[in-house]
Amino acid sequence: MSTSRCEAWHWQTPFYVVTILLSLWLPILERPFLYMLLIVTTLTHWHYGASVVNQMCEHFNRVCFTVHKRVKDMGNQKKLEDQPNEQNTSVKQD
Repeated sequence: MSTSRCEAWHWQTPFYVVTILLSLWLPILERPFLYMLLIVTTLTHWHYGASVVNQMCEHFNRVCFTVHKRVKDMGNQKKLEDQPNEQNTSVKQD
């Protein structure tokens, strides 16, 4: 098991509390508040997912959705696609 612990207070909690209180005080605005929370929560989850994927790809030296390794210095090295295939270019010399 990991020794890391989850945060005791999430940064979105005040938004939820304020939304609940405003919805109880002004019930006519409950639906717009819920839509706003839906959009904010969805965007933060997308951001979190993209950040996790980027960190994992950086750690494993991979590019997202491919199996090719990253080339660190593109100035001195050719891309993998630009390099000729050794099997096709090898010529038998006598």
